[in-house]
Amino acid sequence: MKGREFLINLCKACNDGKSTAKLHSQILKTGFSHDSFLATKLTSLYSNFSSIEQVQKLFDEMPQRTVYLWNSILRAYSKRKQWKKTWVLFKNMISDEKGEENVPDNYTLSTVLKACAELQLLKHGEILHGFLWKHEKIRLDLFVGSALIEFYSKCGEMSDASKVFNEFEKPDVVLWTSMVSGYEQNGYFEKAIAFFSRMVLEEGVDPDRVTLVSLVSACAKLMNLKLGRSVHGFVVRRGFESELSLVNALLNMYAKTGIVKVAEILFRMIEVKDVVTWSSMIGCYSRNGASVESLNLFNEMINKGCRPNAVTVVSALQACAVACDLDEGRRIHELATKRGFELEVSVSTALIDMYMKCLSPDEAVNVFRKMPGKDVVAWVALLSGYALNGMANKSIGIFKDMLCSGIQPDAVSMVKILASSSELGILHQAECLHGYVTSSGFDNNAFIGASLIELYSKCGSLDYAIKVFEGIIDKDVVLWSAMIAGFGIHGRG
Repeated sequence: MKGREFLINLCKACNDGKSTAKLHSQILKTGFSHDSFLATKLTSLYSNFSSIEQVQKLFDEMPQRTVYLWNSILRAYSKRKQWKKTWVLFKNMISDEKGEENVPDNYTLSTVLKACAELQLLKHGEILHGFLWKHEKIRLDLFVGSALIEFYSKCGEMSDASKVFNEFEKPDVVLWTSMVSGYEQNGYFEKAIAFFSRMVLEEGVDPDRVTLVSLVSACAKLMNLKLGRSVHGFVVRRGFESELSLVNALLNMYAKTGIVKVAEILFRMIEVKDVVTWSSMIGCYSRNGASVESLNLFNEMINKGCRPNAVTVVSALQACAVACDLDEGRRIHELATKRGFELEVSVSTALIDMYMKCLSPDEAVNVFRKMPGKDVVAWVALLSGYALNGMANKSIGIFKDMLCSGIQPDAVSMVKILASSSELGILHQAECLHGYVTSSGFDNNAFIGASLIELYSKCGSLDYAIKVFEGIIDKDVVLWSAMIAGFGIHGRG
């Protein structure tokens, strides 16, 4: 047993791939290669310091597999975000003939529920939840509870996430945070804020960094600057101002609410900036019309050795589009191609928009043709770009091609399509588009209604514009403004 104890102590001393390989050699020499405890430790070490192939090889060589060994290899794949393999391994675990005990424990289920969440395997996760009802001790484990809440949140089932949360008499900060994050990620921003208030004010649970990141994100998406500033004060009072992910979230919040000066101060205060920090500030400048500052900062980022990601590139391209800086846009296009970003839909769409706004439609079309998967935003960027370049006659053809490819516009896209068509002023096309709007159920949308009014007004048909106006029950300021402008076009202002 002394030899085994010595090997266990060696496990504790391993801190890199080289020492792990030496340990493995010692285990083989001393005849402990089939010891399940040592195999589990070794699998975990290889997971940290070596390739997944090495981990899998070691696992495959084991004659018997305990739940701990299974957990070790599941962890190895989940760490690398290989979720499909994680799920397949779990299925193998359940049916494993070499297993001493095939009942998964709390660690197994936390890991596998994470895989179900990432793969959107709702039915599979529900089956696991059903299994948990037969094992109350595991079901009421806080980590399993958090994994269940995250799973239901990622699948958009917040009512089920709430039911899981309510099963716990004394939820900890992790469970509270899972709910706040779930509501924020699913667009229930007010609920996220309300849940946070209940957590802190009613239950007296101290939030952690992750909770506050979700709260700040909710404030940003609601454009609630007042609450965002209050949260910023809370962050400072609690001593979290050095947490990079939280400072990045605050920076993004100030950027989205247009408070550029405060965002600048925050940005310059951060000593060690990551790609998210740089991207947030570049996006802040770009979003608020400061295209020169945005591009200068983009170049500063590259000069300081920080590699941009797709989000950074999109923000820089948007700045080029605003500044009509074709040369800089081409340079960024070249960089995006070298880094492998060009084929990402968001980057390709930003390139199309940039080339169109820089009055280079041929280059925009080249980008569009190379796209492996074209979403509605890419199609509408091309369509709107033609109208911007005085080629609105091509826009209708693009719209037809889009429909033939199986892509249906949403309300925002439809507004842009109608705006492009208004440049032509052809009544027959206006009527066809109006028919599509009605058949698609957009006819009560005020923004689309306003676009139709503008379209008919520019086609010389004020009567049709009035009919559209009268047909919409809830008339807002946008609709009234469009109708007044329509009368103005026809000299009846």
